[in-house]
Amino acid sequence: MDGVGDYTLSLASECLELGLHTEVIGMRDRFVGVSGFASKEEKVGSKVKTIRYKNAFDAESLENFKKDVVDRNPDWISLQFVGYGFHPKGVVYDLADKLVRVVRDRKVHIMLHELWIGESTEYSLKDRLVGFVQKRGVIRLIKKLNPTVLHTSNSAYKLILERNGISALELPLFGNILVSKNPEFQEFYALMKSYGVNFDSDSKKNFVLVGFFGTIHPGWDPSAFFSQLGKHQKMSGNKPVLIAIGKKGRKGEKIWEDISNRFGEKFVFINFGQQRAEIISLVMQILDLGVCTTPWALCGKSGTAAAMVDHGLPVVFVRDEWCLRRGITPSPAPNPLFSKLDIHFAERLNEGLKRRSPNHRLPSIARRFVKDLSI
Repeated sequence: MDGVGDYTLSLASECLELGLHTEVIGMRDRFVGVSGFASKEEKVGSKVKTIRYKNAFDAESLENFKKDVVDRNPDWISLQFVGYGFHPKGVVYDLADKLVRVVRDRKVHIMLHELWIGESTEYSLKDRLVGFVQKRGVIRLIKKLNPTVLHTSNSAYKLILERNGISALELPLFGNILVSKNPEFQEFYALMKSYGVNFDSDSKKNFVLVGFFGTIHPGWDPSAFFSQLGKHQKMSGNKPVLIAIGKKGRKGEKIWEDISNRFGEKFVFINFGQQRAEIISLVMQILDLGVCTTPWALCGKSGTAAAMVDHGLPVVFVRDEWCLRRGITPSPAPNPLFSKLDIHFAERLNEGLKRRSPNHRLPSIARRFVKDLSI
């Protein structure tokens, strides 16, 4: 699965815990099948029954897809929407016509994990033209499906939708990494030692552990962050150790390689790569700081930040160039664990960024989801 796929399965599992019969259908799942025109997989033995189509809308699969929905006769259909999941350029103009035949007269919920590009000042004219086509598809989808409830994850997207005559509620993201109870930090110490860093409970005070989890955005210019990290090192004498864990993506791997080469003389870089969820949770519970390359204005849409918050980890957002082309860009919902990179960040880091007790927010967010749907 991918990030939104993991999110959907986790939310469905929690809805089951709340007593709601819930199943998941993947309409465009690139992980299904190694060959063939109309691959389909079903998984019944796990907590949530899943039906996964390589492409639910091709000629062979569409009738089966419609039958899967009709057979289940759901009271609600929840569309977890990411435009690029349906089309490589995020163009979904014909998706509304396909889905409306499946949904029919059922209650519909839509979670807009993404909107369309081009709303911020950073985009070129070409990108804005692409965004215009994407926007027509998304708005057409919303109007055709006529959702009873529409969610998005951040105040900037909510405002953009309102400017287009669409009312949306904010639903915070939860992290996709379950918080491990009573983590064995000795396992982390051994992992660090395998990378040549002698680190234990006594020496921890001599280091500042900085974590990157998941995708690193190619739009990030790392200079300002590493300048502040260098200032902190001079003030505190602590050695910064930068740890990457999870899938960084092809571009993210190249960025990690570049910053490791560029700043490797001053700081320690360790790439743990993909690890099981228990190890990721363990690492997040011992880090001093998490780094997120999602723009500050869109921090609510970051699954990386959500996972770090669930683990009580302070998060610094190292990009702040995203702002709306029209009007004031709304501030994100306040969070005491979030801070924005600025010229005073080294001082704040030196004073000590406060952690919170780990708390996986999935149950509370699922309850809020169910309440908004009035189920």
